[in-house]
Amino acid sequence: MASEVIVMASNKAKNTKLADRIADLCFQKYNELPKKGKPNKFEWTYMAGIVKVEGWQRGGGYDVDSLRMEVVSLGTGSKCIGQSKLSCNGDILNDSHAEVMARRGFLRYLYEQMYEHRMLNSHIFEGTTCEGKCILKQNITFHFFITHTPCGDASIFPKAIMYEEGPGNCLKGSESVANENSNVSAETGSSAGTAFGDLICETLSTGPYESCKRRSDSYKNSQEVKRLKMDDQGNKMGDPDKDLSMQHYYDNDIHRTGGKCLRNEERQDSHLPGSAYHTVGAVRTKPGRGDPTLSVSCSDKLARWNAVGVQGALLAQLLDRPIYFQTIVIAGGVPFSETAMFRAVRGRLQKHANCLKDPFIVASPLLLQSTVPFIDARIKDKNPCPSSIVWCHVKERDLEVAVGGKKQGFTKKATQTISGRLSICKKELFKQYFHVMHLFKVRHLLIPLTSNQVLDDDQVDEMTYLTAKNKARDYQDAWRTIRAAAFPAWSSKCSALLLFTPEDKAPTVLNLQTLQRYRRV
Repeated sequence: MASEVIVMASNKAKNTKLADRIADLCFQKYNELPKKGKPNKFEWTYMAGIVKVEGWQRGGGYDVDSLRMEVVSLGTGSKCIGQSKLSCNGDILNDSHAEVMARRGFLRYLYEQMYEHRMLNSHIFEGTTCEGKCILKQNITFHFFITHTPCGDASIFPKAIMYEEGPGNCLKGSESVANENSNVSAETGSSAGTAFGDLICETLSTGPYESCKRRSDSYKNSQEVKRLKMDDQGNKMGDPDKDLSMQHYYDNDIHRTGGKCLRNEERQDSHLPGSAYHTVGAVRTKPGRGDPTLSVSCSDKLARWNAVGVQGALLAQLLDRPIYFQTIVIAGGVPFSETAMFRAVRGRLQKHANCLKDPFIVASPLLLQSTVPFIDARIKDKNPCPSSIVWCHVKERDLEVAVGGKKQGFTKKATQTISGRLSICKKELFKQYFHVMHLFKVRHLLIPLTSNQVLDDDQVDEMTYLTAKNKARDYQDAWRTIRAAAFPAWSSKCSALLLFTPEDKAPTVLNLQTLQRYRRV
């Protein structure tokens, strides 16, 4: 028993050291970037990074100091555009949250490494399959760093009255989650003994929606509840001293997320005081006010990447296996719950893992918190920075600044040109996909879904983004399977948003009539 305790303590110390080193590398890269796009002294932002690591092993048989690490992508931002500003041409970013910016920069990095692989100079690929797909080196892994808890489900957990073990201990009592998540329930995604409150303790399998409805029926006519409402950030809008019978709800309050449950989601928030405010496990939109967005929360996107890979549908056709993050690290000094993170990223998927076919799995990333805080972290009295940054380890246009989903400093008309578009927008990544297809001579992947004939160059240029994504049959089958099982309410995109081609043409205007003519996919 004593030896097991020593081993656990050693692994915990090693994981903390790993988290701190990943955080330090990302902060160092962020500090090296120019000021353009960063917050001023009155603003804050979120930041995310992807780190390539050589020699890391899941079991812990490595020396942290000897690992070769390199930041390959970095993103900042906290904004996303509303549905009225979506583009049919793939030239505007729908979502500019830091996690999404870093992930899109990572896709650019993978495409460039494929070019380098063709020239026998890639740092991450070591060969190709008979189908022309790139094989990732066995000693290469990728690790995700975030300066904040992802919006959505991972942000819902009890507040701590006191931080007895540092800023990361945000659950009442001892969370005591093992480094490998071995004591987390496969069915609920939460550990035994965690004080989540009556609603939060409800398991996903027994239906938190019913619990939410019961509590809502019980309190909906209560004058106390009406007087003691809270805002979206959990701040009390009434005076709890006027009704001490309601004080226990605030004593068991939870961290809030501004993301709203999707309309067709069975689980809905009750917005009751304290721990009853939110339900858990639901698919949510990005936080925001005004024009509603169609982008789902970062918690939901991380869960998707954890099942079908971070590479997406297009790159799935060029890689022999999906790429999964081996570690997700949260910066120090911010609220964090390993239990809630596990529930959001893996717990909701775990009981459906057997539905996936090789090479797809439900991955088990280490969920860690660094002790190092972010210099531009969110502060109550500051405003969110309106711009976003994306940097990736490529030779050309490695750094770009975005505002409103567009490249900063360019007019609306300029977004129809290569120089005026962000390199990480759908259209530009779509072009990268075709270039690699031709480079590796894997033209059999360009055959239309309804034909056995290889396309000529002119026909290839007419292929739509939607058709190319549907070519990834294994990837699409895996996503449809896990979405139906774990996320039946996940919003579908209108096909009108995916019908652009890699060639520049006159822009298509998106309006309500256009959306109604097309099916959702």
